[in-house]
Amino acid sequence: MISWWQACSSRDRRTLIIGGLLLLLILPYGLIWLPLNDRLDNAARTVERLQNDLDWMMAASAQVQAARGQSSDLPRVQGAQSLLGLVDATARQANLASGLRRVQPEGAGTVRVWMEHVAFDDLLRWLDGLVQEYGIQVTGLVVDRQSEAGRVNVRLVLEGPEA
Repeated sequence: MISWWQACSSRDRRTLIIGGLLLLLILPYGLIWLPLNDRLDNAARTVERLQNDLDWMMAASAQVQAARGQSSDLPRVQGAQSLLGLVDATARQANLASGLRRVQPEGAGTVRVWMEHVAFDDLLRWLDGLVQEYGIQVTGLVVDRQSEAGRVNVRLVLEGPEA
């Protein structure tokens, strides 16, 4: 290699030295600095995106907390009327009494309800009324479609607000 270097003209040696120095300057830039800079930019974009997501989640959380705060002002099942009685009475008001097969207590503040061949739309309105007016939550729901359009068999579990 030394003999090859000495065989080169001074102009070729100067060109090779300048080229080698430029390569020593450009190579670290291309192999180290550019990839690190790209990763830093990507990380900054990710942090910004995650910060926007966090801001959105915080706003949504505030809305949920406000909604929960509003739901705490709902009328609750009174001690004089049991959840069992309330379910029966409201089902009759919602024209679901003919389909009501069984209402069984499942412990403090929880009942199981079986209904057959009831109108699905009436069922949804009844359940919404229980949630909105009395704070009763549906904790289990099984709906079986019937051959007649809009009719269903239902098994559900309702939980009172004090449960």
